[in-house]
Amino acid sequence: MSGCRASQEELEDAQVEIALFYYAGHGYEYAGRNYLVAIDAPKPYLRENCVSVQRVMHSMQERCTALNVVLLDTCRKCEDAEAFEVQDGERSSGIFTKYLNKHILRPEKITHVLEQVSEDLGRDPVVTGKQVVEIRYTLKDPRSLADPVRSAGHTRELRLREFCWRQANELPERQRLVFPCGVEVELSFSALFSNIMVVFATVKTRSPQVLDHSLSLRSTPKSLTILVDLHYTDADSKLRKTESRQQDVGRPLMAHCELHSKQPADATVVRAGGADIPFLSMNKPATHRQQDRPFRHSTRKAETAWDCPARHTSAKNNEPEENDENESYPT
Repeated sequence: MSGCRASQEELEDAQVEIALFYYAGHGYEYAGRNYLVAIDAPKPYLRENCVSVQRVMHSMQERCTALNVVLLDTCRKCEDAEAFEVQDGERSSGIFTKYLNKHILRPEKITHVLEQVSEDLGRDPVVTGKQVVEIRYTLKDPRSLADPVRSAGHTRELRLREFCWRQANELPERQRLVFPCGVEVELSFSALFSNIMVVFATVKTRSPQVLDHSLSLRSTPKSLTILVDLHYTDADSKLRKTESRQQDVGRPLMAHCELHSKQPADATVVRAGGADIPFLSMNKPATHRQQDRPFRHSTRKAETAWDCPARHTSAKNNEPEENDENESYPT
């Protein structure tokens, strides 16, 4: 599973066949346990609304895989504060993810890779003294995330999966739509995550028959079809009219699609979409909010600009209840 802004149910189901669990978002530590806050958690949230990291690790251990990796890019100390990523400045990912991407495919023992990530992060002036990497592991064998896959007897299935995964990470080319009224709209695409695509709709050519206009985008993520509705006022009849065009851009593995049309000017932005466990987490301050940056289309990465309205919370708003979860998972 590859997901972004996943719900609690999606997070709970994600441990079925995976060996690597990555989470970036809000979390906290309570009574020696670590909890991940899903996007559908109520406000204030309780422990039963969150995902226990210990439960995730236990589920992964039950799979008896050769290597389990848990990567947490989250705060773990503040229960009642919101957390915001420190951005790279040029990419949508955080500083930690920047260095993780740099080293993760190296054919080295995973613990060595994480140590290199930690060293690079410690030298970054943006987060020096603000973020601390914690690494725990019980790994004995020299396992790597770049270990070769044994495909004997399953070559065809492996190639099919690799093809689908590569296709899911490829962006469509710019595409233009011409409406009967003469308006020309361009669709451009940018990647926010491995299975989340940002779609931009921009009016490129106006028509003398159109006095004013607005754009809205709709899609049902199957084979990704973008339905573009053009709303305008006809110059002759002075009546409001709507014309529609749809464009199939493929990408059947698109898992999450959010459509947003409230944007200034003519641009409409769409966010379309063994028991050995190396454990890495990030402790970061949760009280600093990084200012949203504008999206940049025609790039592989888009800036992260999820709507995060400010709200006032009391010191006890997000404290978990005192009752135990009745779990027997080791901490």
